[in-house]
Amino acid sequence: MRSFVCVFLMSAALLSGGCAGEKADYEKKVTELDPLFKEKLDKKSAFLKQLAEQKSLYLEKKQKVDEQIGLLKAKQYELGRQYALSIDKIKQQFDPERRQLRNELSELELKYRGLADELSNVNKGIREIGKLVGKKDDLSLSQEEFVTWNNRLEDLTRKKEQLESESANLRGDIELTKMKIKVMKI
Repeated sequence: MRSFVCVFLMSAALLSGGCAGEKADYEKKVTELDPLFKEKLDKKSAFLKQLAEQKSLYLEKKQKVDEQIGLLKAKQYELGRQYALSIDKIKQQFDPERRQLRNELSELELKYRGLADELSNVNKGIREIGKLVGKKDDLSLSQEEFVTWNNRLEDLTRKKEQLESESANLRGDIELTKMKIKVMKI
């Protein structure tokens, strides 16, 4: 029992750390005191060898898996790049339709601004002629001049109604074209 305690204490000291040289010294002393303990040390060496082999096998397999992961990541990156290129090509095929709609919208807006300017001029003419006709007595307009100005006022009023109708239609076309552009976004 005494030798067992001695061996136990030496083993504890050995396992608790120290340099490799001290460990070899302890093993030597333990085996001198208990020659049967050599068998256990041999088993330990065999276990350590198995652990080292398993670690080596693991690291070898891990390295192969890491290489495969690297290859797969590179392949994934390339697939993503090819996908982005193909999407861009498809979108470019669709660009003429979207560009056509944007051009139509620009033309409609330009036409609408022209109508708005024309309507503004017509409204200005209606106001001026309305004032003139309202002051017919002060200006001493002849009946013929009054009829001419009144006819001009009626023409401008009809023109105003026509322009307002065209303007409303154009606003509808502009809104429809804007909706088409929104729908055509990819």
